[in-house]
Amino acid sequence: MTRTCSACGLENRDEAKFCKGCGSQLGGVTPAVPAEQRCPQCGHASRPAVKFCAKCGTRLVIAADESAELPTIPLAAPPSASPPPPPPPPPPPPPP
Repeated sequence: MTRTCSACGLENRDEAKFCKGCGSQLGGVTPAVPAEQRCPQCGHASRPAVKFCAKCGTRLVIAADESAELPTIPLAAPPSASPPPPPPPPPPPPPP
């Protein structure tokens, strides 16, 4: 018997505590995972863990509990340092 990871849909050994694919903790109850998902744009069938359609590239729907786990990427702050000063003027030419 196997346990299906609720985060990525990968099958794991029944005694596993963490998913071998994504590292998520495996819960006591395995939710039902559809055998395939269909692209809303072209209807192409894909495995449940796939994020983009292999046929047309459309982003596939993410389950509600999975979307809450997406990381927030902060925007880079502008540099606080001022630009370097201009170089000094060249020395005057020697007298003839």
